Amino acid sequence: MSDRAVSIEPVTLEHADAVQFLASHPDVVATTNLPDPYPENGARTWISHIRPRHEAGDEYAFVIKDGDTVVGVAGLVNVTDTEAEIGYWIGRPFWGRGYATEGVRQIIQWVIQHVGIRRFYARPLADNPASRRVLQKLGFSEGDEEVHEHPKWGEDDLVVRYTLQVEE
Repeated sequence: MSDRAVSIEPVTLEHADAVQFLASHPDVVATTNLPDPYPENGARTWISHIRPRHEAGDEYAFVIKDGDTVVGVAGLVNVTDTEAEIGYWIGRPFWGRGYATEGVRQIIQWVIQHVGIRRFYARPLADNPASRRVLQKLGFSEGDEEVHEHPKWGEDDLVVRYTLQVEE
């Protein structure tokens, strides 16, 4: 990780070009729920869809930044009163620098402070060791393998369910 501060901020249309560029890399779409190939204007469409959901508290999406540079995206889906699913990806030029770990750590802290949820889960692909390491470093407990319901994945594309309960 660089010497600059890693931060998160809610995703807005001003981030669309950076998100579009990073999300279009084949290595990123290969390990995420992002469409493959990532569609032209996909970031603008997604951000326009997610902003009202973020404001309503149904989903939360953040960019992860190093200084002024967007390095990835993380957020929460399947938000209920008691738990939420965390998802994240980092742009290929920024892999292996700790951005996912720090970004997800900050999102968990933000959600605890602003939403009150203390139970989180994530479902990375079983064959994505880097994503699994992020969750292990953050104290998530590894659970069972599951078949992912996303239409992009087949029966052989298993995910591992990780959970984290943050005590008060």
